[in-house]
Amino acid sequence: MAHGVPTLIAADDAGNDVEYDAWADVVALINSINAGSAQGFKNRLINGCAAVNQEGNASAADDAYMFDGWYALTQTGAIAPSQVSNPENGSVTAGRLTQSQASAQRMGFGQIIETLACRDLRGAQATLSGRLRASASLTVRFAILEWTGTADTVTSDVVNDWTSSTFTTGNFFISTTTNLLAAGSLALTANTWADLTALTATCGSSMNNLIVVVWTDATAAQNVTLDFSRMQLEPGAVATHFETLAPGVEITRCERWYEKSYNLANAPGAVTLVSAYHFRAEVSGDIRPIVYRARKGKTPAVTLYNPNSGASGTWRDYNASADRTVSAGSIGENGFYVDITGPSAGNYCAGHWIANARL
Repeated sequence: MAHGVPTLIAADDAGNDVEYDAWADVVALINSINAGSAQGFKNRLINGCAAVNQEGNASAADDAYMFDGWYALTQTGAIAPSQVSNPENGSVTAGRLTQSQASAQRMGFGQIIETLACRDLRGAQATLSGRLRASASLTVRFAILEWTGTADTVTSDVVNDWTSSTFTTGNFFISTTTNLLAAGSLALTANTWADLTALTATCGSSMNNLIVVVWTDATAAQNVTLDFSRMQLEPGAVATHFETLAPGVEITRCERWYEKSYNLANAPGAVTLVSAYHFRAEVSGDIRPIVYRARKGKTPAVTLYNPNSGASGTWRDYNASADRTVSAGSIGENGFYVDITGPSAGNYCAGHWIANARL
């Protein structure tokens, strides 16, 4: 043994002490940890436990967002997303997909990682991990893809042919500016949580966005559920412990892409004055500035809602008991203004809004 090289003493199967050189294993482990898991900002996915659910959708069609950061992938029809509280020790929440169609279909979920959160991984390795559970014994598949087209302008519906058993681009996956980096599968036992088999991929030198997808390999019958929690994509070739962030930090990461005036528990369109933007008109008609809590990743689409009726396109003039036409202008990454038509000076008005910048 060379001087200075560490050794370990262990017993073999016969109980004899054996000395071996552990230097290579130690170096490999340290290098993997230093590649990302010992650094801050380890998990490049947001909302890995589906704890934030601002839209509160009871139904999600193919390629439609459900939990913040996560969108649905379905073969034929909409599914029903919901949250699960305290699904197992170590997880406060989980996301649930319920196959709500009478006819069996395949279903899954995905997330696009913005370019600023993953482009540093060009030419490097990244590892996907997580926890999965289904209400029936079935096989799930999962994959890491890269998008080489325009950054943050991604084709989110990455499935080309749900019936294909060839899990490559141009077959199961779309092929345009999309590369499959790695894919795996896991057989789930009914109603039993299991670790997603850690999946490591090497990102290409032209990668602009990463996309993570998980789906049922075969069709799932009506009312079959698929749960997920502790989803993580991190730098390096080793899956490490799930990175738990302070709730306020996780919410801010979600609000970078979708923000609303409503309380977290109130879905857009709810009939409520709670957390609405309140003001008294200074003139007949008024312009009011709205500043976001979190700077958006790109210019969002803004929708305005009436707190009295839940309808979009109007705000409420409570002194006149009338709905007033409103429009949003100067929409940018930091905020926008609302132009309200009709209220008399001094009238009390209120309205809700959402800003949607999702990829």
